[in-house]
Amino acid sequence: MAFDKQFRTPAVLTGVARGAFQGVYGASLVSAYLPPVANQKLTYNFTKNQTSLTSAAKFRSWNTESDQTVFEGSKAAQGSLPPISRRYNVDEYTHVKLIGGDLGAEFEKKAEAIAAQIAMRFVEAAAEGIETGKVHLEERGLDFEIDYGRKAALTATAPTVWSDPTADIIGDLEALRAAYGSRPGVILIPDTVQRHLSRNTGIIEFALGRASDLPNQIPYERALGVLAEFGFTGLRTNEERLIDHFGVERTLFSQDRVLFLPGQADALATALGSGPLGTLDLGITSEALESENGLGGSAGLISGAYKTEDPNGFDVLVGGIGLPVITSADRTASLKVL
Repeated sequence: MAFDKQFRTPAVLTGVARGAFQGVYGASLVSAYLPPVANQKLTYNFTKNQTSLTSAAKFRSWNTESDQTVFEGSKAAQGSLPPISRRYNVDEYTHVKLIGGDLGAEFEKKAEAIAAQIAMRFVEAAAEGIETGKVHLEERGLDFEIDYGRKAALTATAPTVWSDPTADIIGDLEALRAAYGSRPGVILIPDTVQRHLSRNTGIIEFALGRASDLPNQIPYERALGVLAEFGFTGLRTNEERLIDHFGVERTLFSQDRVLFLPGQADALATALGSGPLGTLDLGITSEALESENGLGGSAGLISGAYKTEDPNGFDVLVGGIGLPVITSADRTASLKVL
């Protein structure tokens, strides 16, 4: 599609859209784990459960051949990156009302707002992949699931809900850590779960050093101290909220489960632009490839305005191609506790 250049060029509106996208996506927790990267193709292709750690090569003696490297993982996953786009009609009345004014400013406002909405859909998909190890897309003619290959043991349910003061919270966390295989860098505990920590009988007993004459509750910071003594540090909550693609306002992550997440990415992953879990792959749209739009064929969101008729007006379009690609799904874990 060739965009109109009368009030704002596609390059200007694309710059506005990409800035808004980066601001919204970059403000979310998920961006630290799945940073955006350019994908020059329309497909994703990765090996499930690659380790994010870099294995060391071996020295060799003189005049011997190089050794053959292998990259650990289970099996390859591949498919097409799906497109996403939205438009907003700057209608006849707005057009006439702004004659002599700056209609292009209205275009920029709409491009920014739509790009933010697209960013939130990527945030939502990334959070789903982090929490469940899968992403299911069933919208606008799509119906498919990407299984990132997380081990079944890393999606668990506590034997006793943590709202029960007799629940073995420490034991539940230790069991998940054993399946996880290492100490998590971050433990996400939602507000709905946090208050149960300081009311748990086992935690109170350990904190006070006795099994009788117990209060109903201890300070939350003291409960965290008990968890820290068992090696469970890096506890944090996440207050992000969104209106999802069903139009429902909710928290980014489920409020009934605890999530284990890794710390920082290793040096090689960082150098390649990957996060601790993978990337958000952004492809090249057909509009970016059309020379008259002046977008240089670059990956990422595009935006432009085109004329509409009957009634006269303009549609401001923002589009992109992309998907979160989680290559280290076993570095996430989920424990349903409520």
